Amino acid sequence: GDIQIKQKRRYLRQLKSAADGGDKSAAASYKQQYNELAQFELQQYTDRVKAYPTDLGLRFELGRRLLLFKKYDDAIEEFQQSRTDPKNRAASLQYLGSCYIEKGWLDEAIDTLKQGVEVHPLGDDPRGKELRFRLMDAYERNARKLGDPEMAGQAREIGSEILQTDINFKDIRDRMNSIRELV
Repeated sequence: GDIQIKQKRRYLRQLKSAADGGDKSAAASYKQQYNELAQFELQQYTDRVKAYPTDLGLRFELGRRLLLFKKYDDAIEEFQQSRTDPKNRAASLQYLGSCYIEKGWLDEAIDTLKQGVEVHPLGDDPRGKELRFRLMDAYERNARKLGDPEMAGQAREIGSEILQTDINFKDIRDRMNSIRELV
């Protein structure tokens, strides 16, 4: 399975290169091959978790594939188990928080993402910025939902940290302007 995944990814890189060069048929083929690879990986990791249910690394990888297909309930189950693995704890908490956000469970998302920030204290690496960005997003959504200025303040504080670290991270500039208006 791993060899087939690597072969398919190599082929995808070739298609992407051709598509970036302006080949329209390669662009269409890239989308189709990407979807096929995603389905193949989902099936591979589902089978692997069935064979090795205590392997938390496999559960983490299955959760990532389930999240890609927006199967949030199933992904939550996998990330809840994989977060006990020290190797994938911060990433599992990040993805788990993202699932909660997508389900509209903002209080759970905030609690989970706070744990992720505590586990991964580096704020200037990609994982740290992503954890903080998702936490800011959860606070902002909850502030808008509840009309809570304190949560909006929390979102502004976290967003300010990201902005000071990396002004080009995602859409942080626009989000900060939106949060400042909310505050």
